[in-house]
Amino acid sequence: MINIIINIIVIISAYILIGVIEWYPMLKKKENGIFVYGFLFLGSFVISLLLGMKIKVPNPAKGIEAILSMLLGWR
Repeated sequence: MINIIINIIVIISAYILIGVIEWYPMLKKKENGIFVYGFLFLGSFVISLLLGMKIKVPNPAKGIEAILSMLLGWR
């Protein structure tokens, strides 16, 4: 249990540090891609937290393969 708490603290600390380093210049320059970057940043943060809490995250490869095979007619 303590290991999971330490993982969460490390993940949150790392994302705060990366966020400050990456976002500050983007906000200062008022770049256009900040919303896309923020969406991807938030998604990776959530996945990192889930993995840090030892929650199994499903692999999207099977779903992507099924959609592509349906659209492109692969067998």
